[in-house]
Order: sequence, then structure tokens, then C-alpha cells
Amino acid sequence: MAFEPGGMSEKLGNRYESRWVAKQLLRLLNEEIRSVTVEPIGPDEQGVDLIVVDKTGIRLLQQCKARCDHNSWSVAALRNKGILGHLKAHLSKHLHNEFALVSAIPARTFADICESARNSNDNPKDFWRYQVEDIG
Repeated sequence: MAFEPGGMSEKLGNRYESRWVAKQLLRLLNEEIRSVTVEPIGPDEQGVDLIVVDKTGIRLLQQCKARCDHNSWSVAALRNKGILGHLKAHLSKHLHNEFALVSAIPARTFADICESARNSNDNPKDFWRYQVEDIG
């Protein structure tokens, strides 16, 4: 369920994001990760609230959204909020980029699609044929 519109909604969303940032900074202090960049500028700015670099150099670009208009993130809601576009843009830029939506509510359908892709071979044509076309 979405927050009520207006100033309180923005405050609650900012509080959610701030807590997530604090958690990542604690991970940095514990030397679990290499770095944290909050509110990046430049080419990584679009749709990214923070960048976490793990010990192997993988860059995890994260967008924080406490809520959406429904009880879960649908693929349509992810598209309408521009999240899928940001995901595609950032993953296309560099092999060592990963993208995460940090949210208090699930994106079950999208998670299922991602899990199916992880369990497939590395051939996108096979994925399309056996995971997408066979469903319909």
C-alpha cells in the first residue's frame, strides 16, 4: 500500500532510505564491503540512490522505494516508475554493474523472472524459447 500523498509520504520514504544507507555504512565499517557512494552524480545518477562496491569490485547500484501503489511491485509498476529503464541502462553500461530495488514490499513476479534467468544456460534464445514462449 502506498503512503498517503504529501509531505509525510516524502518524510517516510526518506526515513526508509536513510536507514538503508546507515545499514550499508555499518557494513563498510565492518569491512564487509569496499565502498558506499550516497546520491551519486554523473552517469550513475539516474535512478540510483547509492552505489555499494563489494570486495570483488562488483558495483551494486541501488534504488530505494519504500512503497508502491499496490501490495507488491508488478512488472507494470516497475516500468511505470522508470525502474526497469534504469535497470537496463545501468546493466548495459558495464559488466561489473548490478542493480537492486530496495523496497519494503516484494516484487515477486519480477523475482521469479530473475530466478528463471539465473537457472537457465547462457543462451538468450534458449531462455526465450523455453522460459518465455512455453509459458504462453
